Amino acid sequence: MAIAKRMGTFFRINRWLLAGIVIIGIAAYVSARYVQIAIQQANAKTHVPTVQVLVASQTIPAYEPITSALVTVKTYPASAVPAGSYSSLQALNGAWTTEAISPGVPLVSSEVFFPKTANVLAARINPQDMAVDVPLSSTNAVDGLIMPGDNIALFITITEKNGQKVIEDFMNHVKVLAVNGSMTPPSAPMIGQSPNLIVAMTPSRIESLLFAEQNSSGFTAALESPHTKAQRPTPYGLNNLDTPVP
Repeated sequence: MAIAKRMGTFFRINRWLLAGIVIIGIAAYVSARYVQIAIQQANAKTHVPTVQVLVASQTIPAYEPITSALVTVKTYPASAVPAGSYSSLQALNGAWTTEAISPGVPLVSSEVFFPKTANVLAARINPQDMAVDVPLSSTNAVDGLIMPGDNIALFITITEKNGQKVIEDFMNHVKVLAVNGSMTPPSAPMIGQSPNLIVAMTPSRIESLLFAEQNSSGFTAALESPHTKAQRPTPYGLNNLDTPVP
């Protein structure tokens, strides 16, 4: 009873002190919570979304195939990423540059092209190759059914020393880039027409092709199977055109 009386007296005398302590505690909690919320809001305002972008790791010359060794990944603020940027190396598979790209510069769609799908003849020529036209007559072009993308073999007529004419296999695996100036198949077959083929090959093969064109009666084209195993003949010279192939 005495203890309860003393406790009551203590709380009655110190009630304002105790109330002040409670109020100070509540104020401290509210202040700490306010500061925490303010910090979170400030961090949210200063946080900038970022995006990973492919950039040139070294100078990439114009008209150069883009490989993994030439690019690296760099993090950019999302708002600063150039339009058409690439974030995946897989998206650049088979891509070439259209202009020189300096180190650290992002690769964008306007600076690359894909030779296999580009509607530009030069873009479809493999490195070290050149394009040249091969005129054919309507009777020597598989009835006009040769299409861009086909592989053909070329035959020529040569004259033996005894004056007898023979037909020889001249070239195989000749890639046709375009037919009559078009890189896409026509909407209707060109039956009975005399096509002009644009083909791609190495300069040395072009020399042989032009030499044969000027010293023979013309070419006959044969359409190859996509899975042909025919071997390329030895390039022709003047002696080959005068005598049959051994």
